[in-house]
Amino acid sequence: MNKYPQNRGTGHRQGSQYQKRETLKIPKPDFNPNWITEGIDMEGLDKISKFAEDLNPYIKTSKLRKFYGEVKRIQVKGISENSEKIAFRMLKPKLAYAVGRESKDEAIALRCLNEFISEGLNIVDKSFGDAKIEKLYYNNFVNLFESIIAFHKYHGGKDK
Repeated sequence: MNKYPQNRGTGHRQGSQYQKRETLKIPKPDFNPNWITEGIDMEGLDKISKFAEDLNPYIKTSKLRKFYGEVKRIQVKGISENSEKIAFRMLKPKLAYAVGRESKDEAIALRCLNEFISEGLNIVDKSFGDAKIEKLYYNNFVNLFESIIAFHKYHGGKDK
């Protein structure tokens, strides 16, 4: 007499934690480098609004604001300062760390945000060397990030 059921080892029981789960997909808007070099336009704001709406159920506002606080601190100190350039470059690993700490859906949403934001960070980083340009690009980056937070809140972003 076999004491184990016949379907043993399949790992797929109905209503079970073992059932395969669909992977979260958040469409990331195409990043326009002009949003950093020239400033964000109305079409860009519409894309950012949709992106923030898609992120909304998965990312807490406090998570966005924590990262944004560091972005603003760098802006206030001045991106042209060498110590602030280092702090700026540390934004990528800080966001990557946040991705690694979170649960499945929030990690996927943060990864999508990270990929989007990194494109802007790369453009700002390439401007280092010309104080006037780096300040302009960084301020445009701050405005872009601020618009993500504003639209996230507009679309119901809250801390759950």
